[in-house]
Amino acid sequence: MSLVLELEMWFKKADLPETPLELFPGTVITDMQLFLNSHFIPLRNDPSGAKNEAHLYRLKILKAIIEKKK
Repeated sequence: MSLVLELEMWFKKADLPETPLELFPGTVITDMQLFLNSHFIPLRNDPSGAKNEAHLYRLKILKAIIEKKK
């Protein structure tokens, strides 16, 4: 299974935090579903594309934040 699919499945099952959520300084998530959709759509279309490295990085950071709060 690809990393993108694993992350998608993880986020579908995760207890998503309230928004707004500061991902890191200067990056605030105000709509969690919009954030996830806007990151997974391009990753599904081109998972290994260099332009999508930032999307994957932000999803990994969000996952780490959620796991840390458990």
